Amino acid sequence: MSECWSFHNPVSIHFGEGAVEAFFTSNPYRRMLLVTTPGMMRRGTVKWLETMVKGCIEGIYHDVTPNPDIASLDALAARYRGSEVPDAIIVLGGGSAIDTAKVLGAQLGGGGFSLRGHFIEKAPLPPITPVPVIAIPTTSGTGSEVTPFATVWDAAAGKKYSLAGTWMFPLVALLVPRLTMELPWEVTLSTGLDALCQGFESLWNRNATPVSIGFAERAVAQSWAVLSQGRRVLASESLRAELMEASLLSGLAISQTRTALCHSISYPITARYGVPHGLACAFTMPSVLRFNAVADDGRLARLACSMGYADCAAMADALGALLQSCGISELLRGFSLSAKELSSLAHEMITPGRADNNLRAVGAAEVLEILSEASPQLSHQM
Repeated sequence: MSECWSFHNPVSIHFGEGAVEAFFTSNPYRRMLLVTTPGMMRRGTVKWLETMVKGCIEGIYHDVTPNPDIASLDALAARYRGSEVPDAIIVLGGGSAIDTAKVLGAQLGGGGFSLRGHFIEKAPLPPITPVPVIAIPTTSGTGSEVTPFATVWDAAAGKKYSLAGTWMFPLVALLVPRLTMELPWEVTLSTGLDALCQGFESLWNRNATPVSIGFAERAVAQSWAVLSQGRRVLASESLRAELMEASLLSGLAISQTRTALCHSISYPITARYGVPHGLACAFTMPSVLRFNAVADDGRLARLACSMGYADCAAMADALGALLQSCGISELLRGFSLSAKELSSLAHEMITPGRADNNLRAVGAAEVLEILSEASPQLSHQM
């Protein structure tokens, strides 16, 4: 870890039951666009929010889908570029919704630039003064409400991109644990595993700082403790609050470091097979922990000790047991993943800006070793 480091996160964070009401008592915005999902509309959560905002929502976009695609995001920007740009964007939903809002805010504040033009045709980005984003997460996993990047997918090509810059930070994050109470087990687990993985990824990261390590250690310990409770989390608002806090802390950590090898490996798995992001990241965590322990400078060993394990190997074994107790093998088998098929994607799992953040250098051969060790959780052996 470098002796010279910095930390910057400009998001104003408000956590707790009254966070939304308190913020909007002095709302400075009068023309807001709401970005949300069909589920938020069906469950009446949008109606609840409208009573808080008191007539300041002028438009609602409620067609967000998982893993936002370049084509749909460019079409969304074109739709609102042709009308009067809102004062702010308020987003109610999970990571995909928040990423959609952040991208839209950047596009509307950057002359409506094209994502396809930027990522595929390599056009440079224009100067960007984003439309402010007020993020209200309804899942506990991505930490997107406090990060300066958004995941963008090209479904037709099976590729993943990241739109990143300081102008991608939301202005405000309003976190209300009660909004996660209706999440089913599969979503709670997948997003919770994402928070756990982000904590680990920020720890075994070349960009780690003392501040990011502090956030990451707390995120790992807290998300692990909640997930170890299994389905008891579903009916417990206190456990939901702890998981949301862990997700927030993991987001603060990766806002500085970005993610690393587990995420790099996961992207083609999600793109090709539709595996939820948290599951795609999680199944390699024990193997990647063992892999990185070889290059540990003491940070992973300190985490193991603080969590009551003799060393990183013992912590990796316990992490594998946690994943099994959560039923990750059964969920992954539902996608008929073959370890042999995954091995053919090893070269695609070395994602620039992710794999090179990893504490230990990695190439396709090392990815194959990691997949081989993780393969018992899949439907077929290597």
